[in-house]
Amino acid sequence: MKNNSSRLMILFLLCGAACWGVFNLIGSTVDEQGFLREPFFLIPFGWLFFFLALVSALGTVIGWAMRKKAN
Repeated sequence: MKNNSSRLMILFLLCGAACWGVFNLIGSTVDEQGFLREPFFLIPFGWLFFFLALVSALGTVIGWAMRKKAN
């Protein structure tokens, strides 16, 4: 049970890195009318996953500290 939060943190980090990596792989182009075409939605999702990993890490550290204090 104690590894679930660290696994979740790693999953969030991998998802965030995947979003940023896919954004860079797809790239951005300018079409004939001068409009920028890019997968912009991947940037906020990458940041969302990064901050979810951060919250999960903080929760893990706080839970560990509380268990350590109780013993």
